[in-house]
Amino acid sequence: MSCASRRQSTQQGRIRLRTLSETLPPPQLPLPHFDIALPPPDLSRWQDGNCGVPGAYHFEATRPGPHVAITALMHGNEYAGGWALDHLLTHAVRPERGRLTLLFLNLAAFARFDPCRPTLSRFVDEDMNRLWQPELIASAHTSHEMDRVRAVAPILNTVDALLDLHSMLWPADPLFLSNMTEKSRELASALSAFQTPPPLVVQDSGHEDGPRLIDYVRFASNRTTAKACLLEAGQHWQPAAATLALSVCQTFLEQMGTVSPDGSTNSTASR
Repeated sequence: MSCASRRQSTQQGRIRLRTLSETLPPPQLPLPHFDIALPPPDLSRWQDGNCGVPGAYHFEATRPGPHVAITALMHGNEYAGGWALDHLLTHAVRPERGRLTLLFLNLAAFARFDPCRPTLSRFVDEDMNRLWQPELIASAHTSHEMDRVRAVAPILNTVDALLDLHSMLWPADPLFLSNMTEKSRELASALSAFQTPPPLVVQDSGHEDGPRLIDYVRFASNRTTAKACLLEAGQHWQPAAATLALSVCQTFLEQMGTVSPDGSTNSTASR
């Protein structure tokens, strides 16, 4: 194979040689520098969980109520939500009604976080937030993230309301994402209304590469009352993202009737 190609113009009768550097794509630019203003939380004490599933914490009240869940670390480098769950667990927040699950989804990816290469710990094998399809969960497909989805799916199959905590790579205003159901959009809108300023609520149909957790059939079907929304709390690795994530957790638990509005979870998560 030649490292050059020939292009002939019959009108001008000339042949032009193209060098290899002209035919190859330009080299990739180096990644920009990111400001890691918020260090990763120490989650070592939460690795084991308390219900037989690593990273999963489940609490039940004596009074009846919905099963609510807050998930964080779907992507290992999005740890603002990890700060929020660490705060709730450290301060022993417990449901006054119903059931509460706090779930660190991808601790293995989080353990790979390197502030010198902060974008490379999003996942171990594949994006966990594209795998929430019942047929895929039941298939022979395997990866670290797929195995983790299978481990936590039985918990999520009993959840009535879900808040999934994320953040964004580039500077941007916080926002909520909802699937296409009215019940989930209403959940996102209610949570947004209690923040200052209220984040935008975006309702969309998800990704072509696969369903997100908020698109999981339990939450995206109109045949159930279960609902879910996703918070993009702001830019990765910024204290404001962790503070907003905790504030939204507070609002979510109060609106679900899980805790009373006494400010027991209201504190900064960025220390």
